[in-house]
Amino acid sequence: MVSIGIDLGGTKIVGAVFDSKGNILNKAFCLLEGRSGREVGGLVKDVISKLSSS
Repeated sequence: MVSIGIDLGGTKIVGAVFDSKGNILNKAFCLLEGRSGREVGGLVKDVISKLSSS
């Protein structure tokens, strides 16, 4: 089983896929560049898509 973790900070979103032992299998990030609200939600979705496709 794998898990996806998302870190939404003030300047970027970082996501990672972890195996059952906590090892990082894949990592992706996106800069916020002053975006907020729905735009940030869309970026979170993009990061999850990047992680899911690899």
